[in-house]
This record gives sequence, structure tokens and C-alpha cells, in this order.
Amino acid sequence: VASVDSKGIVTANSNGTATISYSITSANSCVSSSSLTVTVAQATTPNAITGTNQVCVGNTTTLATTTTGGVWSSSNNRGTIDGNGIYTGSNAGAGVVRYTVTNANSCSTYASYNVTVNAIPTVPTIAYAGGTNNPQAGAPSGSFCVGKTFTVVGSPNSPAGVWSATGVASVTSGGVVTINAVGAGSIKYTYTSTGGCSSSRTISGNGFSCAARGINNEQLAMSNDFTIFPNPAKSVVNVLVDKLMGN
Repeated sequence: VASVDSKGIVTANSNGTATISYSITSANSCVSSSSLTVTVAQATTPNAITGTNQVCVGNTTTLATTTTGGVWSSSNNRGTIDGNGIYTGSNAGAGVVRYTVTNANSCSTYASYNVTVNAIPTVPTIAYAGGTNNPQAGAPSGSFCVGKTFTVVGSPNSPAGVWSATGVASVTSGGVVTINAVGAGSIKYTYTSTGGCSSSRTISGNGFSCAARGINNEQLAMSNDFTIFPNPAKSVVNVLVDKLMGN
């Protein structure tokens, strides 16, 4: 149960009761001794902690153990944990959680669990694909002609993000946007990092009936420098100059 060295240092080896004795022998070989009974009552180690071992900054994960009567704690500033085992990530990095049990003899033992807190990625960007003529041409500011189709690119894109749309807009997995009707719509690009944390960006706009303004079909892109619309035209045409060339 227990052992003692020549300096009187007692080591508890297992639960139970032990008697520690100290004896003195005089020059006349007379012996006197004193003893002390020691009880070793170490708390039982808690059962293993289970749960998801990765969490995003600001998100939570629930940890558990089948042992009852213990106390949850977090040993560093990566996150906090409440009395129900709900761990909240606060700073990216490696965190350690403990579940400590203390018995009636004030002896404690604990089980530990490593949790990785992953950073939230920066908000992604959305841009028109290279070579795309102004998809808002012919419509008021913040609007797009109904029937207009154009391609957008989200970044970062490794691993690839996910496109979604609401209202009058639709978008394919490859970022091809179509304005289907008059009204409000939006597209959203959601990027998820390798650590499983996500951020997104949303762009909103309106579908506009350009035909109601005397514009039929789409503008005709004549070159990279200017656009003529409407096409076909009934009388007057407009020239949209993208850039001017010097002499």
C-alpha cells in the first residue's frame, strides 16, 4: 500500500491502509519505536472524455464522460468550458480540457482531452471572371437585365467554395449566374477551410426589364473598347466607351 525511505518520505502505492514505524536502538540494544497508520484513498481516474476534438473560433463542441461528480476545466486560453462540458473556442491553437474528480478524502485525479481550435477564414471575395463585359450595362445601378448570364469567381478557392442564390438569381456550381425575372436576388459564396471553418460573402442586386426601356436582347459587344446598344435598334443607338485612346 505504501513505502517509506530512510528520510521518512512515504510513497502511496495503492489504496488501502499501511503502518509506518520509526525505531531507535540505544547503545544497550534497547529498542523503542513509534508508529503511524496511513490510509491511501486515491480517487478513481475518470473514464475517458469523448466528443469532437476540433472546433472553430467562436463555435462550440460538447464533450462528455460517463464519470459523474467531476469538474470541467480548460488549462490554457484556447477556449473555455462550462459545467455541462460545452467547450467554446476563443483563440486558434491547441487546447487541453480536464475533467477532475475529488473523493471524500480530498484526493483528486483527472482525465485530459486535446482540442484543436481552428481559425475562421477571412471573408472571401467575389469578382467577375476575366474578360466579362459589364453585366450591368443597360440596367440601372445595382440592377441586371432579365435573362443576363455572366460568370463570377470566388476566392479563395482551394478547397473549392460553394455557390448559392436567392430570389430571382440562380447560380451553378461553376459560378455561372442567370437573372431569371424582375425583382430582388442575391448570390453567396461560402468558403470552408481545411479545418472545417467557414466564412461567406453575399452580393445582392435586382432583376430589371431592360426591354421596357426599349432595349432588346443584350448589348452588342463590338470590341474590348466600346459597346453599342440596343441591339437590334429601331432608331437611335447608344455607344458605351470603356476607354479612350490617345493620339
